[in-house]
Amino acid sequence: MEERARGAGLTLSERVREVLLSAEPGSWPRRRFAVRVLALRSLSLNLHFRSRQAPLTEAEMSVLIERADGVKMQGVRERLEANRAESRKDAEERRL
Repeated sequence: MEERARGAGLTLSERVREVLLSAEPGSWPRRRFAVRVLALRSLSLNLHFRSRQAPLTEAEMSVLIERADGVKMQGVRERLEANRAESRKDAEERRL
């Protein structure tokens, strides 16, 4: 991604923003990005809140990371189910 950004004369942030904004609303790149942002948000908020109480142990950090990964996996599951539903609908329309 960095090479493509440099090749286009953009920073990585600018390139990512360009790709996301050019994608159709509701498309997979936008959804995937949103899922990752939500996972990072979850992790950063939990880290911030928890770190103000006491230093995190390795086990506590693992739990927070697993929770953030769970947010990402839920987004993937939702997208897969949407794809399956769309495929079933397309198949049904072809049969008619």
